[in-house]
Amino acid sequence: MNTSRDDRFDFLRGIGLICIILAHVDPPTLVHQLRSFDVSLIVLVAGSVFTISEAGKRQVGYGKYFVGRLIRLVVPTWIFLTFFFLMEVPISFLLQQPYPFSEAKIISSFLLMKGIGYVWIIRILLFISLIAPLIAKPSNSERESIVAYVFAFVVYAAYEMMVHCLPEPNTPTLKGFVDDFLYTLIPYGCIFFLGTRLHTLDEKTLLRLATFSFLIFAIISINLYATEGRFVKTQAYKYPPTIYYFSYAIAASSILYRLVKSNTFPTIPGRAQIAFLGRSSIWVYFWHIQILYLVKQIGLKTGFGLKFLLIFSVSVSIAFAQRHAIERVLPLLEKRSSKKLLRTIFTG
Repeated sequence: MNTSRDDRFDFLRGIGLICIILAHVDPPTLVHQLRSFDVSLIVLVAGSVFTISEAGKRQVGYGKYFVGRLIRLVVPTWIFLTFFFLMEVPISFLLQQPYPFSEAKIISSFLLMKGIGYVWIIRILLFISLIAPLIAKPSNSERESIVAYVFAFVVYAAYEMMVHCLPEPNTPTLKGFVDDFLYTLIPYGCIFFLGTRLHTLDEKTLLRLATFSFLIFAIISINLYATEGRFVKTQAYKYPPTIYYFSYAIAASSILYRLVKSNTFPTIPGRAQIAFLGRSSIWVYFWHIQILYLVKQIGLKTGFGLKFLLIFSVSVSIAFAQRHAIERVLPLLEKRSSKKLLRTIFTG
């Protein structure tokens, strides 16, 4: 796979985005479980794209690289949040409801902490950006590659032991650091590392990885069923994420990676449309937050399917209109750097 406008990674991002939106419309248990690989898939794709895109670039300093990540991730988030919180003023007035957000929640949102509850994925991607140049370094030999895999396995195993064996922090500050930083950076850093290698695996190896991961998921699932007398969703082990959550996510993601490597990929119905979602994923995601809150404030009572179609279609329509508007504005700008900046912020 490559990223020279190959839409395979865009397709995978689009699938991840659809699943994330599905999670936010209260789907039935089966649907909720089936889509419970979304965030991991997004991080895996980020690892693959980072490795491929950086391989052909002239190396830049870490500072310049990180500023680029801030422009791509944080600036669009802050622009959206500013619009979002301002829009809530007339919306609350028209609905004759009190303004729903405290000052603390607004600040928390801009800091990518708990806040409104939907920007934590930006925090994950930003944290990973801090360590991406270190964990995505190419291996020059098979021995180096094996050492890298072993090191990643040891790091993840140590993380699992921390989650299960360490007592819960006894102060809010320490708990916040552990939950929002340590228990995010380590596990998703390992998933990102896997993503830097996943696109290089052939179809047979991807199938073996999927089978092995699914067996781990099945064994843990059966054990939990024997203990609790019911099927336990992997979502229950997402905060902090542990092997039960990741085993299912890696299995599903490996199957999808195998799909986009297969000869049947060009024939998938709606492939181009899903790839468009991937190219505009961050803004479709942002707009779905706005529409989701509006639906909740109105108190719209409907089934999850209709709610999904409403939120999804409106969010995509706004993102499409935004991209079209930006493309109309770009020719009016003279500086190439200004065009690149505007496109990065508003169409990424």
